[in-house]
Amino acid sequence: AGSRYVLGNIDQRTHSLTIRLNVSITPDFTIQYYGSPFVSSGRYTAFKRTTDPIASTYESRFHLYEADEIVYDPEENAYRVREAEDGPRYSFDNPDFSFRQFRSNLVARWEYRPGSALYVVWSQGRTSESPLYDDSLGSNVDELWRSAARNVLLVKLQHWFSL
Repeated sequence: AGSRYVLGNIDQRTHSLTIRLNVSITPDFTIQYYGSPFVSSGRYTAFKRTTDPIASTYESRFHLYEADEIVYDPEENAYRVREAEDGPRYSFDNPDFSFRQFRSNLVARWEYRPGSALYVVWSQGRTSESPLYDDSLGSNVDELWRSAARNVLLVKLQHWFSL
């Protein structure tokens, strides 16, 4: 029956926080921390099909699906559409989402002599996503901490040679 362009309204909730902390233990030894959790969830509603994208009135550009034209199938996490009694039938995946991410770095720097330093860096990243809408900040944060962490440890030695 040709291409269909389906649009919808999105209700999106995004929470993020950035933490930076710099501590100088001594003039030669410092610790720096950076952490940034991010959680975003979106739910789509009021699905409509584009009918005439350049129509003079906004309402004429779309056909808003009626309740008997669109049905959500929770087993497939998809919407099934039947436009008219004899019209085309098609489906599309549920576009709802929940995305969670955490990035952090911890850097210890020790200048053991002028111009020479030892750096120890620990980096951690976590990412979790779901094709379902979850507007609870608490459950999204819990799900983020349950996801597998990717840890990286880096050691860098910088030495100044003088003649």
